[in-house]
Amino acid sequence: MNSITQKNHGYGARYNLVLDYEIIPDLHLRVSGGIDYNQQNMNQFSPSTLDKYYHWSTSEGNIGRSLSILNENLLSYSFSLKQKHNFDVLLGLSFQKDQNYSNAGSGRNGPNDYVQYVQGKWGDGAGLVNVADPKSDETVYESAFSYASDFEEERMNSYFGRLTYNFKEKYMFETTIRRDGSSVFGEKVFFRKSTLGNLSFDCCRLGFFGRTLLETFVLVEFW
Repeated sequence: MNSITQKNHGYGARYNLVLDYEIIPDLHLRVSGGIDYNQQNMNQFSPSTLDKYYHWSTSEGNIGRSLSILNENLLSYSFSLKQKHNFDVLLGLSFQKDQNYSNAGSGRNGPNDYVQYVQGKWGDGAGLVNVADPKSDETVYESAFSYASDFEEERMNSYFGRLTYNFKEKYMFETTIRRDGSSVFGEKVFFRKSTLGNLSFDCCRLGFFGRTLLETFVLVEFW
């Protein structure tokens, strides 16, 4: 056995659900949710024949997991006045959470090159290895095992609203306001607000150009 052996396994699952309910004509409540899960497992084994200094086998393992959860709630309403003034109103609330986990460990000086995973007795009988120069009489002991773990989480809550208006589908105005709160903004910055709007007109419907030209020009945009 004179080569490094590495094994990798990956798993993933995703689920999405959408519910749409019409409360009254043209007033809709849409609730959606999704979960995305991924896991990666890795194990790498190096036999003792590749260690020319200590003649130890080594095994390293890592498990990484990620989880993302998203929920969005939308309330929308469309209506017209005198068949000229057309409105679309949207109110929304969303939640998102992302988590990342990591667990890693390793072992040195396994019982033999046929034991490729860290279990049972590694190192000497006390779970230690002597890392001093093999040619010297010194003894410097370290643990035959190492371990590290990590966990990160980010959360975001958002509130938003959008108003769209058009006059006979010729002149159009739209404005959006949203407020975002995130765990990465810092302790004293809970929410950030942004506003975006634009005013435009349809050249074809106004008769400026031929019907084959489907262009919408934006006159004013602000945020």
